Amino acid sequence: MEIGYAFIFLPGELAPTRLGTLELDEKSDREISGSFTYSKDFLDHPKRHEIDPRLPTKVRRHVFGNTQPLFGVFEDASPDDWGKRVIEQKLGVNTASRMQYLVHSSSNRIGAIVVNDAPDYVERDPGHKIMQLSKLMKAAELVEGRNALTPELADLLGPGPSAGGARPKDTLMDRGRQWLAKFPSRQDNWDVCRVEAATLAMARDARINVPDSRLVKVGNRAALLIERFDRVRVGKGAFTRRHCMSALTAFGLGPNDTTRLSYPRLAAHLRQLGGGDTLERDCEYLFRRMVFNLFIRNNDDHGKNHAFMLDADGALVLSPTYDIVPQPRAGETFYLAIGLSDRNDPVDKNAGRLATVENALSRCEVFGLKRPRAIEIMEEIRRVVVRFPDYFRKAGVLAPMATQAVLMPSIDFGSDPSTPAMSREATRITSRRSNRRAP
Repeated sequence: MEIGYAFIFLPGELAPTRLGTLELDEKSDREISGSFTYSKDFLDHPKRHEIDPRLPTKVRRHVFGNTQPLFGVFEDASPDDWGKRVIEQKLGVNTASRMQYLVHSSSNRIGAIVVNDAPDYVERDPGHKIMQLSKLMKAAELVEGRNALTPELADLLGPGPSAGGARPKDTLMDRGRQWLAKFPSRQDNWDVCRVEAATLAMARDARINVPDSRLVKVGNRAALLIERFDRVRVGKGAFTRRHCMSALTAFGLGPNDTTRLSYPRLAAHLRQLGGGDTLERDCEYLFRRMVFNLFIRNNDDHGKNHAFMLDADGALVLSPTYDIVPQPRAGETFYLAIGLSDRNDPVDKNAGRLATVENALSRCEVFGLKRPRAIEIMEEIRRVVVRFPDYFRKAGVLAPMATQAVLMPSIDFGSDPSTPAMSREATRITSRRSNRRAP
């Protein structure tokens, strides 16, 4: 049995509060059980809030068995492929336990929860600066190739990275703000950092809520810096943290349950949460995100790439959009990772995930949109995405035509039979509205 001591940065607080004790008994990757017990410090705190639907605060001790996944909030705090590789390199092992991955990750993880291997809080944030970017990229390249680090680079890299995902990344400070720096990978077949920068610019112009971002050149390569939306600057070098939970955690699901999610379910969940003044805006953002992913062929929209976060009023709201990159074309039809609709089909159990305009429109009302308005939004996004070569060029994507041949958006505007129908219907709606406004 391994024990970890969890801490949480409560809203507006610069110092952590002891959250509780996590115990894990891991016999194998598929055989794990354990418990989590809340601390009295947390339960008695006036800023206490719920952290995970599977861990209601009205019960102090929670147990899970072999048929259940690890509590989602700790799954969210755990590193993914890249973070595990960094930690394995640091420990000199080929693999580690769930608890080892947790306690050796950066204390500046996404969200507000940190797990330590001792009862007293220990800061594990190397505090990287922008001027260290070149060396960080060099260290990442060595780790990715499973090559030994020099003592200087090993010390610089420090603990496991602050964010999940498979690609090399780390957090650094610049201009008084915290940024998630994404690095090129040895496995890249094109300049992924520049392509993601171009995609974020497209999403911004399509009126989708995305964080600030910028490219930074390092020699003949570039890193992508994305501002962390889970940090709020409150003074020089001081930040408070926002509690975040992935969509999987919000629905009490495990890491292999992504296909049980859908965009309409996420919208319905936002309505159940209340959402305060941002509810209708967030629902429209979510609809725009779904349509954008459909148009750019981003099927990496799994349950950890959607999140809810605690706002200043203590309400769970939709986080900004992140990890949006076109995926290589492989056939005329494709599926998103989560459903565009809740459609059931006895022949195709994944019919709701089929990336079609009609699936995207099928439940527009749950997003607070009538069909005419939903089609107008689709047209707005289509008019942005059709200009994707311009965005690629502006971001400095090399050999843009070759890259575009691989990353061609999923809807060839005009060749997909659903697209002209969408355009014609949007034109009729726009014309009717223009006629009503005419004197």
